[in-house]
This record gives sequence, C-alpha cells and structure tokens, in this order.
Amino acid sequence: KARMLLKMVEKRQKTLKNIFQEIVNHQKNYFEGGNLVPLKEKEVAEKVGVSISTVSRAINRKYLLTPRGIVKVKDLFTGGIGNISRKFIVEKMKEILKSEKKPLSDREIAEKLKEYGIDISTRTVNKYRNREGILNSYLR
Repeated sequence: KARMLLKMVEKRQKTLKNIFQEIVNHQKNYFEGGNLVPLKEKEVAEKVGVSISTVSRAINRKYLLTPRGIVKVKDLFTGGIGNISRKFIVEKMKEILKSEKKPLSDREIAEKLKEYGIDISTRTVNKYRNREGILNSYLR
C-alpha cells in the first residue's frame, strides 16, 4: 500500500509539473514584462495529455511567485482574440473611452481598436464593455 501511495504522489507531482511547465512556457511573454496571451484550460489539458477537470483541480487555489509578484495561477488563463488577451483589449477600450470627446458607439470603438491591430466585432466590444460595467454611448 505504501508503494502504491508513493506512486500516486509521484504521478500527481509529475502531472502538476507538466501543467505548470506548459502554463509558464505559454505565458513566457507575461513573465518577461509583457501581456498575457490567451490561454484556456482545454489547451493545457490537450498538450499535457490530461482532462480539463484535472487541469482545473491542479490549478485551483495555487499561486506562483513571479518577477511581477505572487500571481494566482487561474489568472494566467485568459480569453481573447487570436494572440491578444481580453485584458489588453479592455485596457485599450478604456483608453479610447477616456479620450472620447463625444460618446462613441460600440461600432466606433471597434473601428478605433483596429488602429491598435485589434480586429473585433461590434458584438465583442459590447460584451467586453458590459462585463466591465461601462455604460453604452447613450448613457455615457
């Protein structure tokens, strides 16, 4: 029984190591001072060869000490468009909204985001704006 328990512990440690290694490799840019790159638990699960629920359980209540301070591992998973994280897109949206002279519509925000190389639909702008609690152009 003791050997079996040791093997189970070793397997768990190996799985954790592989999951964390994949996350760190994927978010290398972030750890070097850049932005997060979109990453989903499903991607890590596929690369490591485990189920999504295994990845979810492995990262739950886990933290990493990074050059940027202590980071909740779950925060390293982010949605986005292509190679641009949702957080970066929202930051750019907020910049655009701060500099608006008259309230911009979601379509106009999407057009301005294209100037930053962010090609997203009006619906996506609307979704991100609502998630951030930013009022629409009629109410701003």
